[in-house]
Amino acid sequence: MFDSLVANTSLQESLLEQVRLSELDEEQRQIAEMIVGNIDDRGYLRATVPELAFSTNIPAEKIEAVLKVIQSFHPAGVACRDLRECLMLQLERAERTNTLEYRILEKCFDALGKRKLPDIARVLDADIVDVQKAIGKIALLEPNPGRDFVSENQQYVVP
Repeated sequence: MFDSLVANTSLQESLLEQVRLSELDEEQRQIAEMIVGNIDDRGYLRATVPELAFSTNIPAEKIEAVLKVIQSFHPAGVACRDLRECLMLQLERAERTNTLEYRILEKCFDALGKRKLPDIARVLDADIVDVQKAIGKIALLEPNPGRDFVSENQQYVVP
């Protein structure tokens, strides 16, 4: 019975494998492993860079540099600190930084959360129809980059 169960790879295991395959030096790998250990199952970094720097006595600049490398790993948006950064990382990965969607996230994220479309259109000097289309494209992005690694169908062995 136990041989028929399949163990899924966790997000942390996948990220650690990508760390091993990356071109980081030994010190950077240790920092990367520490960062991966602070990423939750949704793909978000749960500790701030200053907290990590304080607890490890590693300069925040080194942690930030390694964090940027981890944010380039799969899935897009992983190791982000908040929803805005997660969505912006996904657009950056798709090379869509010159789009209205990116400008909305960059400059009008609070208004987006409150669905204040006229305010967004006014701030970005855009047509409200274009803003609606851009928001529709933002809605297609993944807010939880670690979702693919969460096992939804837990199988239990019943005696």
